[in-house]
Amino acid sequence: MSQNRLAHIESVLSFYQNRMLAKLTAISFALLILAVSAGAQQSQPCKKTLSEAPAVYGLRLGMSFNEVRPVLGAKVKPPKTGEGSFFLDFNEVAPPDNLKGIRVAYLRFFAGNLYQIEFFYDDKDNPTKLDEFTGQLSTDLNLSGVPWQVKNGLAQIDCGDFVLTADTVLNRHLELTDDAAQAEFKKKKKKSKN
Repeated sequence: MSQNRLAHIESVLSFYQNRMLAKLTAISFALLILAVSAGAQQSQPCKKTLSEAPAVYGLRLGMSFNEVRPVLGAKVKPPKTGEGSFFLDFNEVAPPDNLKGIRVAYLRFFAGNLYQIEFFYDDKDNPTKLDEFTGQLSTDLNLSGVPWQVKNGLAQIDCGDFVLTADTVLNRHLELTDDAAQAEFKKKKKKSKN
């Protein structure tokens, strides 16, 4: 074959290779953009404020003790200092109707307001898997579309102002915490020890 013919064939091959490379690059770039945007849509961080934190069995973070008392259905006295934990055990006594399904509850107060709600559910007959529990919580607490971060059997949604934690290690367990109030409580407690 002549040199011109070989040069022409090489030039044609080079032309088609460059076009193919350009197309593959464009396709790869488009797929990358789709993957990134789909991932971003699936994992939107929670951007709810404390006032938008969900109510759990009629309890909301920031409620005063007097607002909480009717939900408890029990005759309990407010903490004198505005700080303290209330332990409600429904193993021997039936819970009030609005707390049906709860075995144990801890309600923690700081500066006269509820900063943490912790429930252990009564799961004697029906143990639940963590993904089923978090799915139900997302629906019940209007947090659908907010991703749970799961690590070592503990699921969490961090909204900045509040954190929702769930697990099923022994039975279904839920904790809803006002981060800022808890930090202030710990700070005050640490100061009083020094």
